[in-house]
Amino acid sequence: MVAASFDSFKSRDHKAHKSKIHLLQWNCTGKLIATGAADRTIRTWQTEGLSRHTQAHGKPEPYERTLKHTADLLVLHWHPSEPFLLLSGTRDKRLWLWDATSGAQKWAVNIGIEPTTLAWGPSGSEVAVLGTDKVANDTVCFVPVASKPVSFRKETHNDNEVNVAQRIRTETFEDNEVLDIKFSQDGTLLFRATFNGNIVEVLEYTNRTGQLLHNLRGHVMQLTSLTVSPDDKWLAVCAADAMLTMWNLDTMTNLWAFTRTDAAPTCATFSHDSQYVAFCQEREKTIRILDTASGAHLHTISTPEVPSGLAWNPKSSILAWSGYVDGRTDYCCLTLWAPP
Repeated sequence: MVAASFDSFKSRDHKAHKSKIHLLQWNCTGKLIATGAADRTIRTWQTEGLSRHTQAHGKPEPYERTLKHTADLLVLHWHPSEPFLLLSGTRDKRLWLWDATSGAQKWAVNIGIEPTTLAWGPSGSEVAVLGTDKVANDTVCFVPVASKPVSFRKETHNDNEVNVAQRIRTETFEDNEVLDIKFSQDGTLLFRATFNGNIVEVLEYTNRTGQLLHNLRGHVMQLTSLTVSPDDKWLAVCAADAMLTMWNLDTMTNLWAFTRTDAAPTCATFSHDSQYVAFCQEREKTIRILDTASGAHLHTISTPEVPSGLAWNPKSSILAWSGYVDGRTDYCCLTLWAPP
């Protein structure tokens, strides 16, 4: 992908949900994308189908599956290597594992916290869940995940809830709220954005010792999100001080900080080749694209509304976002921005 070609990219809106989309992610192959909305549903879409289909006025796009939940959706995340396994988390403190090919729920489990962030371990055997206990994000659950449940807890209202509580490992932080967590791509490190001191803690995870290796200090206000590049060389940090910072993971040093705006960046996403990072900000109807290594500003995308989700395809140059509502039909749209 060449930066000079961004001017030729075109965006296309696809009517997706009748309520606001606030969750968005591609699967590992880049052939499916999932959208989660305020109506408690996740819909999965084939990329090829979206590019081929011509919409009829007032009709939604043809989607693959609708996954319905019993409580408000808070998080969703595809499996890192199994293209049809999708994990979601809801306000009733449950995790749900889905088969996206059939739309079948494989299991659900109550983890005792409201999940705010999911981070799959790269092997796919475990997921770290950051959650709210009482009033703060002070608990991380490490949940073992299997494609087939081992045992079940039979209940009159739900016969498909797997009992893995005895296998869930939890870590509680009584004196320091955790704001986001991410694994390195190779699974050897766990990054933890903390409230006290606005520090990113880098923990050893190979042997699950949790040994603190580094503290990354680059912000003066609350951290909002962490993003690891596909090549495992870069860490992008968004914060409320209106800065996006980039860190070299080989040297654990700060490369640059982007501070051209007063609006705080809310989320960042890397291109599939890790050359570029795109991010969106509070209150701004724009998406900015920067060079990962230098921080040079390369392109700005103007959007009709403030984006509520942003994700670059892991295998191609397609960038997806949500937030625009079609005024004629009231559908919330999934927007794909791609080369002609």
